[in-house]
Amino acid sequence: MATHKVIVSTWPVFAGIIFLILGNGLQGTLLGIRGSLIGFSPATIGAVLATYYIGYSFGCIVTPRLIKNVGHIRVYAALASLASSAVLVYTVTDSAVMWTILRIITGVSFAAIFIVSESWLNASSTIYNRGKILSTYMICVFVAQTGGQLFLNLGDPRNFELFIVVSVLISLALVPISLSRREAPSYQTPKKIEFRPLFRKAPLGFFGCFMSGFTGTTFLLLAPVYAVGEGMNESAIAFFMAVLVAAGMIFQLPIGWISDKIDRLKVLAVVLIGGFIFGLIAGLATLEILPNYFFLPAAFCLSGSMLTIYSISASLVNDSLDESEIINASATLILINGAGSFIGPITVGFAMTLFGKAAFPLLPAFACLVTCAVTITRSHLGDTIKRKDRSEYIPLPDKLSYVAASMAGEYAMEEEHPTEEDASAS
Repeated sequence: MATHKVIVSTWPVFAGIIFLILGNGLQGTLLGIRGSLIGFSPATIGAVLATYYIGYSFGCIVTPRLIKNVGHIRVYAALASLASSAVLVYTVTDSAVMWTILRIITGVSFAAIFIVSESWLNASSTIYNRGKILSTYMICVFVAQTGGQLFLNLGDPRNFELFIVVSVLISLALVPISLSRREAPSYQTPKKIEFRPLFRKAPLGFFGCFMSGFTGTTFLLLAPVYAVGEGMNESAIAFFMAVLVAAGMIFQLPIGWISDKIDRLKVLAVVLIGGFIFGLIAGLATLEILPNYFFLPAAFCLSGSMLTIYSISASLVNDSLDESEIINASATLILINGAGSFIGPITVGFAMTLFGKAAFPLLPAFACLVTCAVTITRSHLGDTIKRKDRSEYIPLPDKLSYVAASMAGEYAMEEEHPTEEDASAS
C-alpha cells in the first residue's frame, strides 16, 4: 500500500495522538504553574511531576497483558477515560500526596495509550514506508507538543478552566479511534530484555539516554516553575514554553544530518559543550551578571541541545549492536530515559529550593558537561564507529513507548541493510 494511503487509513491514530499530545503538553506546564501558585516548593513540584515516569514505566510493563486480555480499543478507551478524569481531580485538591497519585495514574494511562496507538501504526507500516510513517508521527508529536503550550492563553491556572481544556483534549482522542472501522492490529508481547549484554556493547549510548531524561525532561518540567518565579504572566509563560519545546524540533534535523556525515561522538560532544555554554549563559543572566535579554536565546539553544541528546545516543546504541538486538535495545532505552526523567526533576527541584532559581539552567548545564567528559573519555577508549557501519539517525522525542522506539530500530535496520525489493522500489 502506498504511504499516503497508509497515512489516510490510519488517520484516527494520528488524530488521536495529536489530541493526546496537545492535552499532555498543556497538562505538564499547567501543573508546574498551579503548583507554584498554591505554594508548593520547587522540590515538591519536581518530585510530584517526576512520579509520572514511575507510572509510565509501570504502564509499559502491564499494558501488554491488558491488551492480550481485552484488546486494543478497550484498553485505549478505558485508559484515556482514566487520564481525562484524573486531570479534573487536580481542581479539588491541593494535597501533594494526591497529586502524586494522580501523576502515577496519568503515567500508566499515557503509556498504555501510546503503546496502543504506536502498535497500530507499526502494524500498518512495511519496510517500504516505515520511515515515512515514523516521520509523520514524529512531526505530529513535535508540533502538538509545541501547540499545547499555547492553550495556556485560554484561562487562568488559578481556576479550573484550563484543566477542563486538558480533559476535553484527552477525551477527544477517543472519538476517532472509537469511530474507526479499521480492525485493531494483532499484538505480540515483547520479549524479555537482557540489559547487561546490551549495556556492555554501547555504554555511552545508554548513559546518554539517561542524561537526556535528566536534563531535557527536567528543563521542560521545571520551566513553568522558573517562569512563575520570574513573574511572567500566562501569555509570557505560554510563549516561553512553546519556544523551549520548538527548539527540540528545530535542532533535530540539522544535528541529525551532521551526525550521519561525521563521527557521532564528536557531534554529541559538541552538542553537550554547547548545552553547557548556553546553560551557563542562561544561569548568569538569571543571576543578573549578564543582561536579562541573554536568557531567552540561551535557554532556546540549551533546550534544543538537550532535546537532541536522546536521538544521538539512541543512534550510538544502534551503531554498536547486531540487528537482532536493536529492537530490544530500543525498548530498554525508553526505561532508562524514564529513570533519568524521574531523578532529574527531583534533583533540580531540590537544588532550586536550596540555592535559588539559577539552579534551573545551571544544574542541567553541568550535567551536560559531565556527559561531555564521559563522551570524550569513551572516544579515546575507541568507541568511534566507522561511517559505513553506522545506522541512520532518526529524530526522536524521548517520550515514546517502546513500540515507537522499536519501529525506529526496525527502520534503522532496514536502512542499514536494504533488501533488493527496497532498492527496486526506491
